[in-house]
Amino acid sequence: MRYTFESVKAVTTVAPITAAAGAITGATVDTRGFGDAMAIVTVGVTSGTPDSFTVAAKLQESADDSSWADITGATITTVTAASKTAEINVELAKKAASKRYIRAVVTPAFVGGTSPKIGVGAIVVLGNPEKGSKAANSVLGN
Repeated sequence: MRYTFESVKAVTTVAPITAAAGAITGATVDTRGFGDAMAIVTVGVTSGTPDSFTVAAKLQESADDSSWADITGATITTVTAASKTAEINVELAKKAASKRYIRAVVTPAFVGGTSPKIGVGAIVVLGNPEKGSKAANSVLGN
């Protein structure tokens, strides 16, 4: 019998944070040994009473964990309501450049308010491991 946890690995790329406006660049995720990735972006509640807000997110890739470029089409539908999640799915083997490393970039923006902030975070779930490999999850999700 094969269990779900044997075929996926969850990695935090943007640790939960209360963020002001601007891009938050996530930590690097090594995709070696996996065929698929799904980034899950969580959006919490706001503070500072903004009139409105948006949270955008995208995935970037790198061959060397140094030079980064956006993955074409790997963006979420912009979130405009509190306490929501959104996801980005990528078939790693079918990406245009198929680079080894990925990361999320989450960008909150606000209209109005007094020093507005919002809770955000992102994890990447890697799946479809190569034959013979086994995902290794831990309590930390790394």
